[in-house]
Amino acid sequence: MFKRLSIISFAIFLLSGSLELIPIFSNLNLKLISIFFPTTFVLLTILKRKYYGKQLFFLVMIIFFLLFSILLNINTHNYNAEKVSNLIIIITICMIFPIFIFENDNDIFQFFNTLLVGSILISIISLLNIDSVVDTGRLSFNEGNPIWLARAISLGFIWICLKYKYKLVKLPIFLLVSFMLLTSILLTGSKAPLFACIIAMIVIFFNEMKYILINKKNLTASFILILLSIPSIYLVLLYLPETIKNRFQIEKIKDESRIELYNLSFRLIKENFDGIGIGMFHNYSYFYYPHNILLESFVEFGILFGGVLILILFISILVLFIKRKQSKAKFIFFILFIVSFFNAMFSGDLTSPKELYLSIAMAFIPIKSVDIKFKNNIVKRENI
Repeated sequence: MFKRLSIISFAIFLLSGSLELIPIFSNLNLKLISIFFPTTFVLLTILKRKYYGKQLFFLVMIIFFLLFSILLNINTHNYNAEKVSNLIIIITICMIFPIFIFENDNDIFQFFNTLLVGSILISIISLLNIDSVVDTGRLSFNEGNPIWLARAISLGFIWICLKYKYKLVKLPIFLLVSFMLLTSILLTGSKAPLFACIIAMIVIFFNEMKYILINKKNLTASFILILLSIPSIYLVLLYLPETIKNRFQIEKIKDESRIELYNLSFRLIKENFDGIGIGMFHNYSYFYYPHNILLESFVEFGILFGGVLILILFISILVLFIKRKQSKAKFIFFILFIVSFFNAMFSGDLTSPKELYLSIAMAFIPIKSVDIKFKNNIVKRENI
């Protein structure tokens, strides 16, 4: 029971930024509250001397490198204390907690089910505030950032797609929930989260293509799904506000402000090989960060850190890709990695992509496989 609460709380931590915009949660410090159970569980596990052996050595080295780089940077550069503390907390929570609270596929499924519930809640409340599209041109609520709203909802969308892949949800429910979530993402006018979801769907489809083609039932289901999707997409596009349509025009996708940020970042990298300091980007721009996690790492931490971060990301996605067919968990986090990395390349700063840090950690955390199937409306689980 305590472990279950820890998993649910960890999922809430990932969505805390958006959930805190909901009135009933606005006066709560969800980030702090949501880490209580996972922290306690980790400490209790350590006290029980539950160790995981050499297979986590590489992950421990990654965590050590990231934290050491932060400490080294603040000792040699000016820095933003708030960003430093947030970065340390997020890396620690997202990369260490999973070692202790995720043991098998059931834990992963429960975690993502919580994300799905949170995403649906955020989506419903956002859609109830549909007037924001008229007022501001984009879907939002409580003056929240539409991009963060879209990123939070996209986590639920990815999971409902994967649940359908694993036959854990029936087609009508899948269509209803996915349509609502995707519509919410579209109405935010946030390009990166929408394209990230599309990429995720394409990856899932191609991963399943062999099984779809050799199985007549799967082929029929896929055909029906495509047929049902066409009128749904048409209806959404038909009634989509002009402000949203304009954001997705080809000439609008080319964001001049982003290009200026990228050019500035490249100049700063050339002039400061050892970085300018964590959180110091705003000294050179009216933006606080370059909206690209790789450029930000090179700019603020320097060439060495940026290069190693690229290596870490490459190794992590490679491990997840190789193991994606051996484990449901690895495939799930392979998809999550793709989506979160794509988002991190166009929005947010180093403290934003909690799910990316989590995906990196999950590449190296051993997870016991559990066979989960839908049969006679009952979810059956068998340990392999």
